[in-house]
Amino acid sequence: MWFIFKANINLLRTSLHHLLVPRISNLIMADKFSRIPELAKTSRYEIRLAPCLETFKLKGSEKIHLDILKPTNYLKLYSKGIEIENASLKLADGTVIKEIKNEFDRKWELLTINFPSELPPQRIELNFDFNGEISSELSGFYRSPYKDATGNKKMLASTQFESVFARRAFPCFDEPTYKAHFDIQLEVDEQLTALSNMNVTEEKIIGNGKKLVTFARTPLMSTYLVAFAVGEFEYIESKTNDGCIVRVYTVPGKKDKGHYSLSVAVKAIEWFSEWYGIKMPLPKCDLIAIPEFSMGAMENWGLITFRESTLLCDPVLTSSVTKQNITQTVVHEVGHFWFGNLTTMKWWGDLWLKEGFATFMEFVMIGYNYPEFKLWLHFVSSKIVSAMARDSMRNSHPIEVPINNPNELEDIYDVITYDKSNCVIRMLFDYLGEPSFQKGAHIYLDRFKYSNATTEDLWKCMSEASGVDVGALMSSWTQQVGFPLVTVQEKILDGHKRELILKQRRFLIDGSIDENKPVWQIPVSVTVRSDPSKPAAKFLLTKEEDKFVIEGVKSSEWIK
Repeated sequence: MWFIFKANINLLRTSLHHLLVPRISNLIMADKFSRIPELAKTSRYEIRLAPCLETFKLKGSEKIHLDILKPTNYLKLYSKGIEIENASLKLADGTVIKEIKNEFDRKWELLTINFPSELPPQRIELNFDFNGEISSELSGFYRSPYKDATGNKKMLASTQFESVFARRAFPCFDEPTYKAHFDIQLEVDEQLTALSNMNVTEEKIIGNGKKLVTFARTPLMSTYLVAFAVGEFEYIESKTNDGCIVRVYTVPGKKDKGHYSLSVAVKAIEWFSEWYGIKMPLPKCDLIAIPEFSMGAMENWGLITFRESTLLCDPVLTSSVTKQNITQTVVHEVGHFWFGNLTTMKWWGDLWLKEGFATFMEFVMIGYNYPEFKLWLHFVSSKIVSAMARDSMRNSHPIEVPINNPNELEDIYDVITYDKSNCVIRMLFDYLGEPSFQKGAHIYLDRFKYSNATTEDLWKCMSEASGVDVGALMSSWTQQVGFPLVTVQEKILDGHKRELILKQRRFLIDGSIDENKPVWQIPVSVTVRSDPSKPAAKFLLTKEEDKFVIEGVKSSEWIK
């Protein structure tokens, strides 16, 4: 997800208005948040939604296919702003249980399904009929007003489900590890276009001016990546060399401003497919410009949503700075199709796994394919400086941060998660070298494709590819807050040798000393005047103070 950090994040991520309590539930309020117990594994959702852009009402039905993993008399899932009309349960033997008792925890948005008796492990189906609304809050399934070319007010509907807003559109197991296939149908007005993650397989007129749009089944994916869009849209189209259909959708009259983004998306899909050694997992990729959108962009698998300003540009009048920003945004979101969508973090405490990697890889991809932007020259000013400014404060946080409840999520969509993690990945990239780093990324994505992983899993894959203990090196950077200030003293020795004495301590902007005395494993490269194009020595500073001897350095030469 591409974040606009100057936005009001509280507006983007929290809203307590228009909360509907399920009619058939008993209201409870737990003091402490607990994640869903690991009692079941989701396999597939069948979802049918009927959004109305005139009344902003949402009518839906769904069938959740899941496997009970251990004997239980209840299940927990998430729901918010959903009024459940009917709920039923179908057991593996075909038995249908129509009367299910429910409890709803409004504070933590948890819906508890209580079974009449304990169920042994088996495959079951949960069925819901429900009502909701198309929100005005720029999250969940929400409405986006705009004016057409003649000044008339129009309306479209789109989604923003990251991080915990899929539950506002349909009851679901709204945590990243509960991946499933999604069979989606949208019932919309005949003249409107309906989009979702996958390609349309059927459009059928069903009467009363409505049509039912059916989409192909998705790969295994997390709920936060599900997406819909309904409205009057037009598009332009291209294809990758592997046949993936790429389209840019806009409201009427703006599609010609999407040609540049379309070309970037095609190139990004082709480049990432080759660099990671894993083909684009989906048959199509839609990029859609939403008039009112809270983020910069969102990497919904197969249906990327954007602010109009981060996707569309005038082919003649747009500045190179704007084109660079659009290029970075498009490449960032496409890059998530691998890091984030194909392989997803197990929990939000590892959010950096997708955001840091996507941010770093946008620099790598653009550096190779759009050299005119000279993007690496901006890395220090745009990423390192912002990360250090935040991380030099005592109230900063580590890259890996424990998330105890969803209310804490808004605090980690920040420069530490995006920029500092980007910087430490670049450090690892330079330390291992591109071939080993690339191999490690491929092992990670291939091993955990359509599944979930942790930071430790990534380090193990990088170690396997490089022969370096990456976990020991990188944990000091991702699990500790702050960054080190390294001071160097030198001593000229006999026989063209130079002794370097390095000391490290945490840098704090107020000049104080961190009493915890954290120590980092710091890769150090040394170059000399006689050949500054390559390192004369490489070593790791792993202690608070250490000495290193560099050979082959004349007394008259500088080193750095």
